[in-house]
Amino acid sequence: MTESPPQGLDDDPIYHLLGYDGLQWVMQNGWYVQFQARIADITDGRPYGLKYSLTLHDENRRRLLGYDNAHGYRKLRAVAHDHKHSFRRTTEVEAYEFRDAFTLIDDFLVSVKSVCEQEGVDPQLLTRRHVELDTVYEDEDDE
Repeated sequence: MTESPPQGLDDDPIYHLLGYDGLQWVMQNGWYVQFQARIADITDGRPYGLKYSLTLHDENRRRLLGYDNAHGYRKLRAVAHDHKHSFRRTTEVEAYEFRDAFTLIDDFLVSVKSVCEQEGVDPQLLTRRHVELDTVYEDEDDE
């Protein structure tokens, strides 16, 4: 789990997101949301020093929707890596404007609720579990 933030930064939204790292919340139908977040080097692609992936998966572990900055996308022609993957078309990406960690979490959960309602799935998150995840942290081509 994430170490405690330096004194004075404990109410920084990024540290709240870091506290969710490795957490999954499962819905009644087996779908689940998953949070990954780690401190990263400050770069043009990650100017706030955070590497994250917030995803919705089905009961077979297939990613249905995602918000992340784990890699860059040339076709977006953007310096920042922040983007979202479309529902059930996760190879399709759209730029995402990262404002702060609280807004990121809220935007992601609003998207989850929307697709759940669209699919007739109860979006209530019932069970919380912590898992060891490393997919977002692997070295990837950031270009």
